[in-house]
Amino acid sequence: MNRTMSLRRLHRHRLALLVLSVGLGIGAAHLQARAQATPDSAPPVGGEVTAAPAESKTQGKVESKPTPKLKPEGAAAGPALVLSADGAYVLDAQNKLAWLRCVEGMTWNGHQCAGEARLMTYTTAQALATARAKADGVAWRLPRIHELRRLKDDPASATLFPGDPRDWTWSGNASINVAQTNPYNYDNIASGSTNRQERLSARLGWAVHLGNGESRGDVSRGTALVVRLVRPYQP
Repeated sequence: MNRTMSLRRLHRHRLALLVLSVGLGIGAAHLQARAQATPDSAPPVGGEVTAAPAESKTQGKVESKPTPKLKPEGAAAGPALVLSADGAYVLDAQNKLAWLRCVEGMTWNGHQCAGEARLMTYTTAQALATARAKADGVAWRLPRIHELRRLKDDPASATLFPGDPRDWTWSGNASINVAQTNPYNYDNIASGSTNRQERLSARLGWAVHLGNGESRGDVSRGTALVVRLVRPYQP
């Protein structure tokens, strides 16, 4: 009887193994067939297809923008000298100067310079500039040589400065033509004029002729000349 039961158990065990092996074979075959039917580019789970981004043709390149031009090439520069809003001054924005339209002794009446130019010595002209600077609170002064020449060379000068005498005009430049003397020279000692040339040069000043642009540094400061003052101007 025990032998019969053992045989039955062995038979059931073999049957179970046979069923398991058949099931495993069918599953493996099914997986292999599915794998062969699935392409390499199979969509992910869920059936959504995500397109790969197209490669940019400009990848790795920096897009350059044109540099803006602050001023067109070949554009004409603005006028060197212009009138103030009230027409009483001529403004030089480049050198930051403001000129009276009329020389001393003449006044601007809204249309032209009226009156007659007042001629002054160098000392009187300097004293006038100092007094006016104190009264107005701005640094009025005698113009320098190159500043006066700028007025003379400007094409619009005749219109901007109507009634200009176009004559010798005092400049504030210091005299640089100082001839040194030898104090040990016998002739100088004998004549009692050891520093005569130094004293003489101190009496000389610079002037510019606004008619032809000539300048001279040997003009006696006691000479009466035309005076035109200038002051700083902040654009």
